[in-house]
Amino acid sequence: MKVKVLKFSIHSAKLAGNIVRAGGVIVFPTDTVYGIGCDPFNEKSVKRIYDIKRRPGKPMPILAKGLDDVEMIAEMNEIEFKLVLKLWPGQLTILLRAKPSFKISRLVSEDGMVGVRIPASLQTLTIIEESGGLLVGTSANISGLPPPQSIQELDEEILRSVDLVIDGGRCLIGKPSTVVR
Repeated sequence: MKVKVLKFSIHSAKLAGNIVRAGGVIVFPTDTVYGIGCDPFNEKSVKRIYDIKRRPGKPMPILAKGLDDVEMIAEMNEIEFKLVLKLWPGQLTILLRAKPSFKISRLVSEDGMVGVRIPASLQTLTIIEESGGLLVGTSANISGLPPPQSIQELDEEILRSVDLVIDGGRCLIGKPSTVVR
């Protein structure tokens, strides 16, 4: 099966959002590296990404369009709130206390934390918005291999396993986000 690869545009972002909301899995550009994503509320889609990446149970981060979206899945204390106001959008994933109502166990650590970030890429933010405001956003690589900075660096196995790839050019940062608690 040949995967559909589209250049980034408003049309391709809308298509990506439709695929995500329907339970599909996409590859998309971020400010850091190419990501593989799905609806974080869809248990089957989340499992599919773990299978595609051959990733053990380690939780994956969630990308958000804005603070309102973050508040759907996580709680912030005053210090965390001040931190995100200074450092987002950007390359920082912050581990926040998952809301009890967010029950996708694979995305929440054993101690109840979920990794969240708001990326600094209009392309990514548009795709997230079209996907419903939240998107699983882990690097689009087989676990243990280098994360891709362009679609030319994507593993063939990843390409064959997803429903759509959005080509947004080379990622500016070129390395995964920093994770802090």
